[in-house]
Amino acid sequence: MTQRVGILTLPLHNNYGGILQAAALYKALENAGKTPVLLSKKAERPIWTRAALRVLQTVPGQNIGDLRARERERAIHYPFIAEHLPNRTGILRTREQFSRALRQLGLDAVVVGSDQVWRFEYHGDDNHMIYFLDFVEDPGVRRISYAASFGQKDWAYPRKTEEASRLLARFDAVSARETSGVQICRTTLGRPDAALCLDPTLLLDRAHYAAIAAKAPPPPRGAVLNYVLDRTSFARDICGTVIATCPGIGRANEITIRKGGAKPDIPAWLRAFQDANFVVTDSFHGTVFSILFERNFISIPNRGRGVDRFTSLLDQLGLADRIFTGDDPAEASAIAARPIDYATVGARLDRLRESSSDFLLGALSEARAEAA
Repeated sequence: MTQRVGILTLPLHNNYGGILQAAALYKALENAGKTPVLLSKKAERPIWTRAALRVLQTVPGQNIGDLRARERERAIHYPFIAEHLPNRTGILRTREQFSRALRQLGLDAVVVGSDQVWRFEYHGDDNHMIYFLDFVEDPGVRRISYAASFGQKDWAYPRKTEEASRLLARFDAVSARETSGVQICRTTLGRPDAALCLDPTLLLDRAHYAAIAAKAPPPPRGAVLNYVLDRTSFARDICGTVIATCPGIGRANEITIRKGGAKPDIPAWLRAFQDANFVVTDSFHGTVFSILFERNFISIPNRGRGVDRFTSLLDQLGLADRIFTGDDPAEASAIAARPIDYATVGARLDRLRESSSDFLLGALSEARAEAA
């Protein structure tokens, strides 16, 4: 019988990376002969609040709290989610709803991850231990974290240490996406066997994403992709300086995907990375897809949203010199002028992809080694 595997990640909204990493894990499990099921988590709120939010998301002529605009942005991604994550539960909010769904679906395993699932501020409610699989009571159901992220360098929830440690001790296998996350699991939460694994998007190769991108029309050729989530004049200066000082980088017709602007769907978003001549980004998944499509790029980590995810990945791939942390846009030109040896990067990525896949599939089928 095919192994049925539940996937638990942060709610899918309008975040390109969040949707793509969930779809990638789903596809990786399918490729391995598993039957994945997305456990559709939403924040727990009173019924009257949920009703009010639904009204505000749809009533024309208003945009209170930016709710209607955000719903329109989410709607852009519904076709992609339906196609690439077809096996999904209804909305689950509480521990009891998760427990009931687990029994009804007959799941053999639950994988929590990736993205910042262990960053409580991103949960939207106080049901934090759902992401430590507190609803999995049957010892026959395997519990796995795959490339889970804390989003911060240190464990920020000392009052939850005992409970999180108790639940993590029940996991059959534990992995994190950042080296700091591995260290938190090992030294704070009592899992010395925690492993470091790639973000799920990197489990799939460029051909997979190129097939999706092919559904979108091409952007202007030779353009610079300015994918900066936290828009500042500094980021614009970096783009302008690189264009002005690096011959061959591109022209001043930047492709800008920004907050408040018209949002592309996921095929068009991927196509922008695939066809860009150069990428400036402060996005982790923007960095990931720059690498997958072998683009010349600069990453500007945002400390509030997490720096370790950049350094962990780029250190492993020998690309740490693509991180720009200076305060002089002219320094970015020196980074842009350095070529990237993608033959070497690709070989490293292949090895990491293999070891990460081995972890995931081994966790689904093998008995856990006893923690030291």
